[in-house]
Amino acid sequence: MAEIIALLSNISQVVTTTELRQLLVIVPAVLAMTGQVTMLNTSCWTGKGGSYPTIRRFYNAQLMWLRLRLHLISKLAKNSALYFPYTGEQHKSGARRKYGTKVDYQQLPARYLKQRIEQDGVRTEIYQMHLLTKPFPDLLNVVILVKTQLDTQERAHVVLFSSDLELNTDSLILIIRVPLGRASKSSSISEQPNSTLALRIS
Repeated sequence: MAEIIALLSNISQVVTTTELRQLLVIVPAVLAMTGQVTMLNTSCWTGKGGSYPTIRRFYNAQLMWLRLRLHLISKLAKNSALYFPYTGEQHKSGARRKYGTKVDYQQLPARYLKQRIEQDGVRTEIYQMHLLTKPFPDLLNVVILVKTQLDTQERAHVVLFSSDLELNTDSLILIIRVPLGRASKSSSISEQPNSTLALRIS
């Protein structure tokens, strides 16, 4: 905990005083709390200076993590709306179009397939692509793991991401600790939520 507080104190030159004060309240609460990490639950663990409206304002703000020389690494919800960057012709007037085709988790493009593993009756396919999501201002390095039970064709997926566009699939999976090896039927198709959040110094 002391190391994290020291790290947050060192970023005061690139965030506002208000953002730093909010971080110093929110981070210890998230590390100590039990249950799902939500804005409401976080506000119950922060005490003075961490009211629900304050937490909402912090999460609605766009912190420039790259300016802090930090990268976010975490897991997204399995139904997160992800988009390919728009590459078509832009209108001469008005706002530039940013979002292209929405990702269809049931039909991922084969050109993004990085690895396919079959073990113990389970096929695992690993896709990696650079995508956009509306809550985040910049491109994300997204890794999607699709697991299929070969005898029943039951299928599930998990979505990992990092703001580090150079991070490879193996490193991202290792940091989040997603199991790729032997698994039973029930666990191989597991879609349990993961609240893992890592900060990687660039």
